[in-house]
Amino acid sequence: MIKASCKPPSGGEQSEVDGEAGWTKKQGTYAYGYKAHVGVDQGSGIIVRQKLTSASFHDSQVIQRVVSGAEEAVYADKAYDSKAIRQALRSGGIKPRIIRRTPRGGKLSRVQAKLNAIYSKIRCHVERVFAHFKVQHGYRRARYRSWDKNQLHLDILSLAYNMKRVVSLSKKGFRRESCA
Repeated sequence: MIKASCKPPSGGEQSEVDGEAGWTKKQGTYAYGYKAHVGVDQGSGIIVRQKLTSASFHDSQVIQRVVSGAEEAVYADKAYDSKAIRQALRSGGIKPRIIRRTPRGGKLSRVQAKLNAIYSKIRCHVERVFAHFKVQHGYRRARYRSWDKNQLHLDILSLAYNMKRVVSLSKKGFRRESCA
């Protein structure tokens, strides 16, 4: 979640200054701004795809923008937990490794709880990207007013992150093998 650069409008309305931002409720608090969605390569931690949306977009509406189709598996948080998304990934030959949501008034099975723990350890690579954006670049609030300028800002941040990541990987001697 990236807060809009302008003051949030009162009463849940759209801002006249930045009308492309939107409202969302996160952890019981309403916020006005944008959401950054990121696809990260599991092995290298490199950002493969990124997309900025209004905060009013649900995460599940954007999964096709951050999944390239070349993945063997997709590890995602519980916001992406739906039968439709799982089926779409399977139909594309991709294994859905999505954290399961706890059913209302119920519990997850032991197997689902263990799988959630395993998937969370792998999925943490994406959370590291967001932590880097927030801590190193102060990306808690948008700097610009409009979606296209903020999307370009996210693109540049992602490029800078990838450059830094490549340098770090080259120092460790990481080599990615490819098949032809």
